[in-house]
Amino acid sequence: MYCGASGAGTGIVKIPGSVKYYGKKYKVTAVKDSALKGNNTVTSLVIGKNVKKIGKDAFRNCKSLGSVNIKSKYLKASWTGANAFEGSPVRTVKCPGSKKSAYRKFLLKKGIPKHAVFK
Repeated sequence: MYCGASGAGTGIVKIPGSVKYYGKKYKVTAVKDSALKGNNTVTSLVIGKNVKKIGKDAFRNCKSLGSVNIKSKYLKASWTGANAFEGSPVRTVKCPGSKKSAYRKFLLKKGIPKHAVFK
């Protein structure tokens, strides 16, 4: 589970598809509730290929968040928390072509602005 980042950085947050811990590989399948809530330094977000769940308020009020790249094909509306992107001025969302329509439909309900372009 991805729990958030601390400290200053480049503004690009990458949630990996997997991580190594003590030599063993683990899939990252979820983003914790309020993981980056209110983080004003993040400008771009990459969600890894194994992420299935995004917690409520995970990216809420990230005032500089302009682009989201979703590599996962496993997200579902019921697994994406309320207000996950509310208050974040996302302009572009890149996602797998086969999921573009489905992701657009439910991500708009989770706070992605209506003017955002889905690629």
